[in-house]
Amino acid sequence: MTDLPSEPRAEPPTVPPLPFSPGRPAAPSGCGRYALIGCGFSALLLGIAAVVFLFKAGDLFAWTLRKMEAQIATQLPADFTPEERDRFRAAFEGVRVAVQRREIDAAALQRLQTKLGATAGRPPGTRLDREECLALIAALEAVPARQESTAAPPAD
Repeated sequence: MTDLPSEPRAEPPTVPPLPFSPGRPAAPSGCGRYALIGCGFSALLLGIAAVVFLFKAGDLFAWTLRKMEAQIATQLPADFTPEERDRFRAAFEGVRVAVQRREIDAAALQRLQTKLGATAGRPPGTRLDREECLALIAALEAVPARQESTAAPPAD
């Protein structure tokens, strides 16, 4: 017999456990649970914000109108009469009251928003001309919904 160098014996390969083998389940890893909690909390906050917005939308719009009125009042033409300035203030107040009472003409409100956006987008320090101001006042006065007379016409 010949002497051969003895080679170390290799260990048999180990078989990985089966994925569905019975046994103790592995502990959950990752951040799935925290993500679900965070998303749920965010959804709750958004829901609360939506409910608050539904009840406070009129107040928020009234506040915005006050700010826009103050800004536009600085742009009124120099030859605007005190009566026209009073009409300007009364028209803004009429819109605020109508919005809070929810007695508005939606189409007129949309036209007013377009006109207010164009007016508020002007560079500071520029003045409006008389026709623009009168058109803005007319748009403001059109927003409150006019109550239709429901009384029957008088009989002859």
